[in-house]
Amino acid sequence: MKCIRCGHDSNYPQRSNRTCPKCQGKFAFEPREGDPISDAGFEQAIRTVSSDGSIAFLEDHLYYDVCRRKARKATSIVVLIILGAIIAGITAFATAKGHPHLIVIAVIPLAILAIGLLSRVRARYLSLTPTAFELLLQRWCDTHGRPERLIRSPMLAETAPQLETDIADYSFDRAVICDRPDTVDFLIANQFHFENNCAVLTVDGYPSGPFKLIRGMLQQNPELQVVTLHDCTPEGCALAHRIATDPEWFGGRKLRILDLGLRPDQAMAFSGSFSAAIPAEEMQPPAIRPHEAKWLNDFSLGLAVIRPEAMLKRVFQAINRNAAQPSTEATAEAAGASAPMPWIIPLGGGGSGSGNDSVVEFDQQSLMQDKVRDGDDLIDGLGVDSFG
Repeated sequence: MKCIRCGHDSNYPQRSNRTCPKCQGKFAFEPREGDPISDAGFEQAIRTVSSDGSIAFLEDHLYYDVCRRKARKATSIVVLIILGAIIAGITAFATAKGHPHLIVIAVIPLAILAIGLLSRVRARYLSLTPTAFELLLQRWCDTHGRPERLIRSPMLAETAPQLETDIADYSFDRAVICDRPDTVDFLIANQFHFENNCAVLTVDGYPSGPFKLIRGMLQQNPELQVVTLHDCTPEGCALAHRIATDPEWFGGRKLRILDLGLRPDQAMAFSGSFSAAIPAEEMQPPAIRPHEAKWLNDFSLGLAVIRPEAMLKRVFQAINRNAAQPSTEATAEAAGASAPMPWIIPLGGGGSGSGNDSVVEFDQQSLMQDKVRDGDDLIDGLGVDSFG
C-alpha cells in the first residue's frame, strides 16, 4: 500500500501501527484490518468530487463516491471467485475425460460470459451505512486534516443578517427551490447564484435571515423562471407541486415550474446507491404518479449521488435551456413528434386548456447520463457506472 505523503509502497508487516516505514506518517486506514478503503482510495474520492480541488462539495458527495469505489471492488472480487470456480470445474472435468483441449475451448467463452454478466450485477443499496462513513471521514480528518473544499453546513447561518442587508439591491430572474439546506449551501458555495442571477432557497425557509425578503421579491416578478431540485423522496418529489399550489409561494399565479429531479425514473440509473424508503403519510397524483409511489415505498436516493461538477453543469444548462424555451407547446412543435416530451401537470382551476393554468414540467433529460472517460472505467459524468 502506498503512502500518499511520500509515495513509498510498503507491505503489511512493514507498516506496523499504521505508520509509513519511510516518512513515519500515519495511515488513516488499513484494508488488511477490515477498512473498506485505503488512504489513496479516499484521497482519490476527494479529488474526484472536488474536481481536483476546484469545486466545493458536501459530505454526501464524498459518501456516495466512497460507496461506489467499495462496490466496484467487491464486484471485482466476486467475478474472480466465480471465474476461478468455473475454470477449476472445467479443468477437472476435461482432465477426467482425457480431453485437455476442452479447457481452452470452454474456458474462454465462459470467462467472457461470466465477466459480462457479473459486471452488471450490483446490490441495490449503498455498500456503507452513513454511520460507518462518518467514522471513516473522522479518521481521515484526524490523520490528514479536513478536506479543503468540504462544505461546513449549514454554511449561511452566521452570514444571513449581512445577506439580508445586501440582497435588497438585487433582482432575480431565476429561482432554484430545494428541499434541503445542504443543496442550497452547495450551490451558493460554488457561486451558482452569482453566475446565474439566481435566488437559491429551500421550501421551508433557509437561509432564514433573507428568506422572507427574497421570497417576496420572487413573488413580485411575473417573468420569474422557477426550477426545483431535490432528493428522490416523497417530500422531494412533491416539491414542485407544493410551491405551485401553496399561497405562501406561488399558489394562484400563472406559473411555469421546471422540476429537474431527482425522481424515480431518473433514479433507476443509480442502482447500487439506493437507501431505505422514507415513510410518508400519502403519495397522491398529480404530485407523485402511481409508479413513482411504488418505487418510493421501497427506496430513496439523495441528490448528492450526482457528482458536483456534473450537477453544476447540468443545472446551469437546464436553466438556460428553460429561458430559451418558455413555451411547452412551442418547444414541442420545434422539436417534432419524436422528441422526448416533459411530463406536464396542469394546476389551475380551469382545466388543462385554460390560459390561467399553472404548469409543472418534469425535465426528463438534464440529470440523466452523460458518459465520459474516467481512468480505466467508463464512468458517467453523474457518477454512474456504465454497464454497456
